[in-house]
Amino acid sequence: MARIFQPARLQGLGAPVVLWKPYANGESFKAGAIMIEDTATQGRVKEGATAAVADIHGIAMDPDDSRPGFELGHASQVQQVTNRVQEVGLYVADATTVFSGETYSGTSATAALANMVDLEFGLRQLASGVWVIDTNDTSTVAIKMFDVNVDENIGYFKFLVGALPAGV
Repeated sequence: MARIFQPARLQGLGAPVVLWKPYANGESFKAGAIMIEDTATQGRVKEGATAAVADIHGIAMDPDDSRPGFELGHASQVQQVTNRVQEVGLYVADATTVFSGETYSGTSATAALANMVDLEFGLRQLASGVWVIDTNDTSTVAIKMFDVNVDENIGYFKFLVGALPAGV
């Protein structure tokens, strides 16, 4: 299974900005998912399309339905649930925060190479629901490679300004 997107832990980097946003009804996503604005329901987010390149609000800290009121013990005996929290914690996407993820070429894991630094790549969602850096995609780009860990096949990246919501 691929490594999920998360803030990078490199010396000298600050902590990521975190906030919680409601997500659209019926959404199903995993931790590490790329979250974009849900244009049908203002103020909510939803998981991005397979190759998200625009309006990226952040990376999901948790899977869907993981906040209070979901996955109750004895759920078959519960008649009513109150105060259900349909929110997701987001590592906020901006042009300065460094994130990490696994490098893939299409749908196959590939080595993270030093010559990938400073190149722009797209993002891809695998069939498993995990998002990866797609080093094969240089046309629908959303990120710029900041650094790599060649031993672990991890790419460190920043989001491109064009992939973020206006004003970020």
